[in-house]
Amino acid sequence: MQENITFKDQEVIDLLTEKFYCLKIDAEDERTLTFMGRDYDPASVGDFHPLARMLGMEHGKLLFPTTVFYFPSTQTFQRFQGFQREKDLKRFIQEIENGMP
Repeated sequence: MQENITFKDQEVIDLLTEKFYCLKIDAEDERTLTFMGRDYDPASVGDFHPLARMLGMEHGKLLFPTTVFYFPSTQTFQRFQGFQREKDLKRFIQEIENGMP
């Protein structure tokens, strides 16, 4: 649903592609993926892809969809679990532009 609503909004698309590297991870992907020099092999766990778990897990919970922003300068993540509306993502991107989070 988020893919068909939030990520179809042209302003969201423009903001994200101008300011971020965007990728989509399927938690049921069976391929080994490499992130930050480390391989994440789905055969090593039984349910969801280990990279999806690493990026999306918060307080012991993995909810779908999860939108993740990674900040290399501080090596921190900001996660938004559950459906995100266009206005919420736009506001967060504006906060980033203003020096937050």
